[in-house]
This record gives sequence, structure tokens and C-alpha cells, in this order.
Amino acid sequence: MVSSHMVESSLIHITIIGNSDLKSNNKIMSIHYLRGLAALAVVFFHLRENLNNVYAQKNLGDLLFLSGAGGVDIFFIVSGFIIALSTKNKMPKNATNFFLKRFFRIYPPYIIMLLAYCYFVMPSDWITFIKSALLIQLNYASEAPFFGYSILLPSWTLTYEIYFYMIFMVAMSISHKYRTLLCILLLMVPMYCLQYHYNGNFDFYGKAAANINDPSLPAGFLRLASSPMLIEFVYGMMIYECRSLLKKIPFVNVVAFLCVSFYISCFLSGWRFFYGPVNFGLWAIILVIGVMSYEAQKGLKENKALSFLGDISYSLYISHAGLITVIGTYWPDMPVYVQGPGIGRFVLLTSLSISFAYLIFRYVETPSINIGKMAINKICK
Repeated sequence: MVSSHMVESSLIHITIIGNSDLKSNNKIMSIHYLRGLAALAVVFFHLRENLNNVYAQKNLGDLLFLSGAGGVDIFFIVSGFIIALSTKNKMPKNATNFFLKRFFRIYPPYIIMLLAYCYFVMPSDWITFIKSALLIQLNYASEAPFFGYSILLPSWTLTYEIYFYMIFMVAMSISHKYRTLLCILLLMVPMYCLQYHYNGNFDFYGKAAANINDPSLPAGFLRLASSPMLIEFVYGMMIYECRSLLKKIPFVNVVAFLCVSFYISCFLSGWRFFYGPVNFGLWAIILVIGVMSYEAQKGLKENKALSFLGDISYSLYISHAGLITVIGTYWPDMPVYVQGPGIGRFVLLTSLSISFAYLIFRYVETPSINIGKMAINKICK
């Protein structure tokens, strides 16, 4: 992401990816809202420095929004759930259909943002650009789970998304009925074996990965496949398979209230702080279960503001870091910038990020999704 201090998925891509998947499946509003709020939390995480060392509370930005990085873990869980849900109906040429839908949802907005960013901030070399364009993290010898990030820093999470999609497509090609079980096995078994073979043990912490002293791309693929970050997609698929139980949770008002309160408490206190299934991912799965169980029993009314954030969540996630960097580099004489950091600059950059994301959503992401639908209809005739 935009800071090397970043502890962290976002990515969402999401999961944050696939708005119409939700809307075509009876509008699971809790998931849609969480996706938008998670994207906004990541934006606040990247803008938090504007609130530090300005007011009496010197670490105000960190105090409020350092945990915003955990939005990535929400995205991964949501992605696991959505992918399982959106493929519940077996269709002709299902694997091809799945691939085209994922490609046209993720890649066109990403590559356009990458090209736009590189227009202002030239990459250090062509290899760096090519790797970023192919959604390959830049240095698999560096610390997990980031592996050197990418030119567009938030896009390190998309590499995990793509890997998950590939595994899910293989599982679905083998058996549609047992696609989630097969996908879980195809994710978990290599992850465990690689860590145990190279490390002698298995670690759930987000920084864990197979210790392979080899800078090559195949070794990098093995390190990625050994990352426990992938367990968060498993969380999402497990919620999908057990979703009928959400309607049976007793005292759902109290349970949902406690789940949300638990997440807020963790967010503000930093308990088990960092990425991974037993850190941010633990916060996230409890939050997701809480809000989904409430919706399953009580329902949720549509909130236009939260629905809007959910719609633009992927565009917001993938575009905000580059926009913030370009504005700070090329237009530092904007009126609010001249006054220095603080709430004014924080609000300005948030507003610009949301506005820019809406343009990307409307004029890039939505047309790309429509093109994907036309391609699928043509191929699947």
C-alpha cells in the first residue's frame, strides 16, 4: 500500500469484487455494506498520517485508523463467500464463464489505473511494470504477505485473489457440487505441506511463508501458495456452506451487537494486530458472521450511502493510493494543502478519492462488466 510501514487487503478486492454478484442473489446487503466500509477503512488507513503530529493527541491518526489496514482481511473473507455463492447454479462452460467474469471485473479497471499512475510516476524499469501489469508481486524474497508490493501498492492483494480464483476454477472443473470442499483442500494442503517442509512447522501468522532462499518466480509461487492469508478465503467459503445456520442463531440481536462491538474494540485497541486468519482475519470473521446472521433473521433496509460505497468499493480500493500520491506530488499547492496536514486535508483527500472512484466505477468498471457479460453470452450460446 502507500506506506512501507503498512502492516498489511485488503485487495477485494474485495475483494471488493463483483458488485452484481450480490445484487443478482437477493442483495445480501450486509456483505455489500461491509465491502464498502472496508474499502473506506483502507483509505483512512492511508490518510492517517495527515492527522498525526497535528493536534494535542499526537498519534490521533494511528489511534483512529491504523487498524483500517484490516479491511483487506474483510475483503478476502467476503470474496470467498461471494465466489461460492455466485457459482451455485451450474451453467454451460462454467469454468470459462467464471474466468471471463473474474477477468472483466478485475483487470480492466486495474490496468487503466496502473497506466494512469505510471504516466505521472514512471516505474524504475520495465520489468517492474511488466510484473505489476501481470499482477505479480515485485519481490518474493521479501517479507510476506506483501512480497515487495506492486507499483500500485494496494494491488498486492489482487495476487492472492487471482491465485484463489485459479484454484476455485480447478475445483469447479472437477466437481461443481463439491467445488468449495475441493477448493479448501487445494488451498490448505499445499499451504500446510510447503510450510512444514521448508519451515518444520505451520504458522497462521500473516507474515508466515515457506522459507525458500530462491529469488526465482517458481519459488515465489511456492511462497505465495504457503501463505496463511489464503485461509481467509476458506473462512468465506465455510460461511457460505453453513449459511443456513445463520437463521438459527438464538438471540441474534445480542449476538450481532456483541460481534460488531468486538470488532470495534479490536479495531481501536489493536488486539492481535496484523494480517492473517488469527489476527485481522479473526476480527473479520466474527464481524461477518454477526452482521450476516442479523440480516438473515431480521433483514436490513437499503441505505443509499452504504450501498453507494459498496458499489464503488473495488474502484475506491484500487485507485485511492495512486491518486493520493499523485496529488501530493504534483498539486501540493492546493488551498488545503498549503495549510498543512490535519482534518481539512484528510476530508479533502477522502472526498477526492471517493469522487474519483465513482468515475472509475461508472466509466471503466461498469462498462468492463457489461463487456464481460456480452462475451460470456456469446461464448456460452
